[in-house]
Amino acid sequence: MKFPRVCITPALGQSRWRLCPEMTFSVGRSPACWVRIADRAVSAVHARLDIKGGRVLVNDMGSLSGVIIGGEKVRAADIELGREIGLAGWRLSVSIVDSADAPVDEMLHMLGAMRAAGRTGEMPPICRDWAVAAPKLAASQRAHAQAALDAGDASTALDAARRAMALNPGDPRSVALEAMALEALGSLDQARRAWDGAAAAGMDRVESAKALRRLDTKLDVFGKISRIMDGGGNDTPQVNDEPAKLQAGPFNISFLAPGQGDLVLRAHAMLVRAAETVEGFLDYKPTDVAVSLASEQWPGPQGAAALYNGEILLRAEAFENSDPVFLPVALAHEYVHLAVDRLSGGKCPRWLDEGLAQYITQNLRPADVRALQNALAAGALLPLEVLASDWSMLEDRALVDLAYAQAFSVAQYIVEKNGWGAVRDMLRQAAGGDPPSAAEIEISWLEWLS
Repeated sequence: MKFPRVCITPALGQSRWRLCPEMTFSVGRSPACWVRIADRAVSAVHARLDIKGGRVLVNDMGSLSGVIIGGEKVRAADIELGREIGLAGWRLSVSIVDSADAPVDEMLHMLGAMRAAGRTGEMPPICRDWAVAAPKLAASQRAHAQAALDAGDASTALDAARRAMALNPGDPRSVALEAMALEALGSLDQARRAWDGAAAAGMDRVESAKALRRLDTKLDVFGKISRIMDGGGNDTPQVNDEPAKLQAGPFNISFLAPGQGDLVLRAHAMLVRAAETVEGFLDYKPTDVAVSLASEQWPGPQGAAALYNGEILLRAEAFENSDPVFLPVALAHEYVHLAVDRLSGGKCPRWLDEGLAQYITQNLRPADVRALQNALAAGALLPLEVLASDWSMLEDRALVDLAYAQAFSVAQYIVEKNGWGAVRDMLRQAAGGDPPSAAEIEISWLEWLS
C-alpha cells in the first residue's frame, strides 16, 4: 500500500514529514485538515492536494495569501511529485512511499491521527498491509492487533499480538494487546493472567490496575449472569425468557433471561468503558443507572441502537446485528446524555447536551465539516436559540445534520477555549436556574470559527 508523504518546511526551522492515508487531502490551519499548519497566516482550509498518476493537482481553496508555485501565485496547478508548493511562508513537497519503507514513527503518527479523528473503520486494511509488508517489525504487528480489536476481530488481534510478543519478548504493550484480545474472546481468566504479565513487564500502573479492576468486575458479573441463567442454582434450568435484573456497580440492567444474557455481558462492558471516559472529562460518575434491553415496542428511531429518556434503553436487535465498532459509541453517547442531564438538573440546552455527547464520544464526519464550512460561508448557520430545545421543527435531514455539526463545534470551542472546568460550571449553573446564554456564546463561537 502506498501513501503520500508530505515534507513541511517553515521559513525558519527544521522540516517535518507527515504520511497521509489517502491520495486527496487538505492543507490548512483547521483541525479538519489532514496536513495542519498552526500559523495564523495560513487559511483554515488553504489548499487541496490530489495525487494522480505520479503528479500533484493543487487547488487553492480561497486562501488569503494564496498558493505559490515557481515564484508565482496560482489558483490551480498540475505539478510533478517533489516540486515545491509555497503557502504563507511555508514550503511543502510530496513524495510517495510504500508501507514497507515508511518510517515507523510516521506510520504510527498517521495511525494515531486516524484514531483521534474517528477513522478507525479505515485502519484494518492499512494495518494488515503494513504487518504483511513489514512482518519482522513488532510495531506493525501491534498496530495490526489494535486495528483488529477496534474492528471486533479478536481472533486476528490475538494472533497479531502474539507475533509482536515473539518479535519483542517482554514488551508490555504487546502483552496488553494479547490480554485485551483474550478479554474480547471471553477468556476472562486468561486475560487476567495476561494483564498480570503486562503489569510485571512494566505496563503503566494506572492502565493495568484499571484493566484488572474491569476484569474482576466482569468475572463477578459473569458469575451473576450464570446464576440467573441457570435459574439461581436450581436443578432445573430456565427454558423460557423471563424478566431478570442484574445489579453490577452503578448499573441496574433489566433484561430477559436466559436469552439476553450474552447481550448483557457485552452491554455491561461497554457501559463500564463509557463511565470511565465520562468521568475523565466531566469528573462525575452517576450512581443508580437504570438500563433496559428493549426487545419490542422500541420508542426511538429505527436506526438507533440506544436511547436515553431518563434511563438508558438498548435495542436488543441492534446489539445483535449492528457494526461492533458503532455500538460502543452509540451507548457512550447516551451515557453522556444521562450524565449531563443529572449534572444540569435536566436544564441543559440541547445544543450543549448534544454537542458534549458527540465531542466526548466521536468526531465530525468529513461531510459534516463541509456542511459547517458551507453554512458559515453562506451565512446560513442555525441560531443557537433555535437549537436550545426541541429539534423536531428541523424536518429536513440536511438541517438536522447541520444542527449536530454546529453543536459539536460549539462544544469543541468551549472546551478548547475554556477547558472542562468551564463545562462543569455551565452544567452546575444550569441546574441552579442559570443556563448558559446562547447569544453570548454564539458571538464568541462565530469569531473562533471564522
